[in-house]
Amino acid sequence: MGLRVRAKACWLGALLAAVTAQAAAATVYKKLGDEVVLTPDSVSDVIESIQWKEGSDIAMAWDLGDPNISSYRQFRARGSLNTATGQMTITGLTLDDSNKYTPEINSKTLASIDLRVISAVAVPSVTFSCNDGKTSCLLTCDGSSAEAEPVTYTWWTDSGIMNSTTRQLQITKDNSSLKEFSCELQNPVSLERSAAIHSPLPNAAPPEEGSQMKVIKGVIVFLCLLVPLLLLITIHRFKTGVCFYEKESLPWSQDFWTKENTSEDRADRSRCEMEEQRLTKNGGSGSVEAAGGSEP
Repeated sequence: MGLRVRAKACWLGALLAAVTAQAAAATVYKKLGDEVVLTPDSVSDVIESIQWKEGSDIAMAWDLGDPNISSYRQFRARGSLNTATGQMTITGLTLDDSNKYTPEINSKTLASIDLRVISAVAVPSVTFSCNDGKTSCLLTCDGSSAEAEPVTYTWWTDSGIMNSTTRQLQITKDNSSLKEFSCELQNPVSLERSAAIHSPLPNAAPPEEGSQMKVIKGVIVFLCLLVPLLLLITIHRFKTGVCFYEKESLPWSQDFWTKENTSEDRADRSRCEMEEQRLTKNGGSGSVEAAGGSEP
């Protein structure tokens, strides 16, 4: 009977230790330069004293009998304490702020918080190397650093996500139908994705142009056709004095590019022609009369 009781007590002790360890293992990731609000477990009683420890050293402390908050080391400039909730705030986080923080409220030690300050991941890039026959290539996702860990890798293709979470990706002729590859870096505080590269495998088809690029090319072609046309219309108007659609002749006719006479010019020319005809007619009649008068 005593052995059974002791066994049960050991089991309960082990379970309690596991639960306590799990609570103590709570981890909070924050980005370098950001701020963090460390929140203790809920307290039902009125808070009369607060103490936060960084590792084994006191970071900040407050007691109801003393309205002043005691701050130590870097927390003098970058730490603040909420005496109503027990929360401690740290601003301008540095890598050295990474530590275990343990609150003590009303002289009762609560679950610790494991603060880990890490850098944001850099924008990665994909490099590759292939064997002599280019039947196999090794792609590498570059851009991680020790300060950004833990980092996870994701590989993307034009067909979607690949089943690989490592820094390097081996591709062979079985992947020759894939046109593009890119990689993604992610840690608990950031995510970045590389630019896509064309597959280094020789049988890979070139990537298709996006719809936006097709529109841009179409606009360029249209402008290349429109500009010379507008230039010809301007030159024609300058040389002829009229718009091209006012011309009765066709563009390949010589009259199409000659200056059109105005209505006044045409009227003057018409009067001149009529005057010439009248003079010619009168001159002919005078000659006949002169000839008739000379006869005996």
